[in-house]
Formats: sequence, C-alpha cells, structure tokens
Amino acid sequence: MRSVWNMTNVGIIGRSGHAQRLIACLPQDVTRITYHPDGKQASTDDMTCLTECDAIIIASPTDTHGRYMRLLRHELGYNRYIMCEKPPFMSREDHNEFLIPDGKTYFNFNFRFGFYSDLFNLIHKYRLGDLQYVNVDVSHRLAYAEKYKNMWRSDVSRHQLGVIETVAVHWFDLFNLKLGQGTCVRATLENYAGTGTAPDSGFVTFTHGSVTTNIFTSYASGPRLTLTFACTSGTISVVAYSSTGEIKVHLGDQLVHEERYSQDTEYIQTLKHSMDHFLEAVNGDLRFCNEDYNSAMVSNSVLLDLMEQFSRK
Repeated sequence: MRSVWNMTNVGIIGRSGHAQRLIACLPQDVTRITYHPDGKQASTDDMTCLTECDAIIIASPTDTHGRYMRLLRHELGYNRYIMCEKPPFMSREDHNEFLIPDGKTYFNFNFRFGFYSDLFNLIHKYRLGDLQYVNVDVSHRLAYAEKYKNMWRSDVSRHQLGVIETVAVHWFDLFNLKLGQGTCVRATLENYAGTGTAPDSGFVTFTHGSVTTNIFTSYASGPRLTLTFACTSGTISVVAYSSTGEIKVHLGDQLVHEERYSQDTEYIQTLKHSMDHFLEAVNGDLRFCNEDYNSAMVSNSVLLDLMEQFSRK
C-alpha cells in the first residue's frame, strides 16, 4: 500500500468483530470516524458526521447493509466512495435499487484476492488438466460459545440463511467469478447446536457448466478447513485443523508440490488486498470496474434466490 494518501478521513459503520479487522487494514495516518446507533465507545450516533468523509465502510450486521446503502446514497445524497461488506443486500427490493454500477461502490467479497483465488493458478502451473469439481468443508464451533446466544448471527429473523450468508457466500462468489455463474442444484440448512434460531450449518451444491462445486459451512462442527480441487490429471488438497494448514498438489499419484501456510495470516492478507484495492480507487479518484460490481451483484442474487427458495418451504 502506498505511504502518501490524498484522503484524510474514513467513516466506518460498525464497531466490533469484522469491523475491527477492516479498521486494522486502514492506513495509520487516516482519521477514522465510527458510527454506531448507540453512540458509545467513542462512536457517533449522528450519521451526517460521516457524509464529509472521503470514503465510508459499511461493516455492520448483514441485515442492515441495505438500509445504510439507501440512507447514504438516496436520503443523504452521499456521492463519494463506499465499501459495503458482503453480502450487500438481504432483500430483493434493496438489491434491485442498486442494479446499476455507480463507479464508487465496492462490495467486499475479499476471497477474490490472495490465497484462495490463487489456488486456481496451481491447476495450470502443474498441468493438472481440466477442473471437474471443488469440495469445500469449513467449520468452527461459534454456535457453542456463550456469546453466540446474544449475537445477531443466531437470530433467524436477522440471519435467515445463517452461516450460508456469512461464510458460504465467500466461496460461491469466488466460484462464480472463476467458473461462471453457477446453478444451485441442492441446498440444505440445519441447526445442530440449538443455541439460536438461525441455521448454524448449511450445504449448497452448484453446477458451473461441467464443473460442480460443493460447499459445507458450519458454526457447529469440529474446527477445520478442507478443500479439494479434482482435475482430470491431478488433485489439489488443502487441509487445516488449526491455524496452520497444508497444501498438496498431486499430478496423477505423484506429489509435485507441498507447502504449509497460516490460515490466520492468509485470511488477513485477503482483507488487506481487498482494502488496498478499495483505497487505491479512493486515493486516485478512480471508478471501480463495472464487471466486478455486476459479478458481485450476481452472487448477491444467488443468495436471494436461496432465501426465496427456503421461504417457500
């Protein structure tokens, strides 16, 4: 990231959890103005204080993103840069209000940057042939933590698809970007822990032409991350049961590449790369690519399709 910035201040909607991770990615010399409805902990409860900022980051709970986007763009007339956390809209009405790119709105699907996106490069590098399917299995035990009971993530009225809309959405956005828009052929939701009303586990399967992607995500299972990329001539496997993981690439039955990596480090790097992308546009008064905006909206529409599917059951 560059050391000299034309911007002077950034507004942040949100104060804890993921908002803190994004705040940590900001340059040290940029003033931060934090908004929270309760106005506590050095935050303001006056949204107009943010409208003079060079950029605003929406990092509040998922079900509030659309409301803040409408407030900023339509009611307060804010026409500078906005980074909105994924997924941006949890209603079709909000989604449809923002179908047209404005060049200054960026949706933070950060898996598009860095480690997870770069895994696709290994297919060509090691001549593994054509990709056939990808299997994702990601879980941790948040649903068994005492704090989970009082989190918005555990409330089905605020988090209808549960872990699918906060975790799995990263993966099917990445796959839509790399493989083309997928068609959902199977989706299930479960609440295993029983500590909240929202689903704490979900499984979705998509087809992207000849490639199938399976995604299981859970707040209520043993901590792990396992990925498998099956190709016509080889396999990529990523396995992590702790903060340290391992990547193995096989060409046929021969191990051709092996390395260890840090889950925590690589995840934070995806956030930093995404933030850098956003801030470079802000600093240079540049427009974001329409194609990137539209592909993010496709991923959001897929999520809304799933919501509508489950609401009919």
